[in-house]
Amino acid sequence: MFKKIFLTCVLSVIAVISFAQKNDWKEYFGNNGISIQFIYAECHQPAKGLHNEYLLLRLENKTDQEVKIRYKLSKVYNGIEMTGDTADFSFTVPAYYIMESNCDDMKEGLYIYSKILDLKPTSVLNSFELKNLSINGQIIAR
Repeated sequence: MFKKIFLTCVLSVIAVISFAQKNDWKEYFGNNGISIQFIYAECHQPAKGLHNEYLLLRLENKTDQEVKIRYKLSKVYNGIEMTGDTADFSFTVPAYYIMESNCDDMKEGLYIYSKILDLKPTSVLNSFELKNLSINGQIIAR
């Protein structure tokens, strides 16, 4: 009996650690007031027959005033930059607010298709860049 309880506890700890490691947001840009983070997420929509991985973005405003974040989303698939697919995005983020995409709520400009999961992927996201990143009109990165 003790062995079963011990084994269950060990497996639970491993599952929690494994889940936590897969759900860590990575910082793309950050300063005292703004944080832009990303995470890779497996999104499954069986009703639509979709099993894809996406890169999801999170915009966090740590200030007491709303901020306007603008950028041009650039993507590289299979080593080739998708120049015709680059789009401008602008978000107004309220004070002390986090704006993000998730598998159930894909917000345009806050997610990037990464790869298909249930078939051999022919197109895989290698990297992304937020070009001409500006916060309240001030250019942060070109």
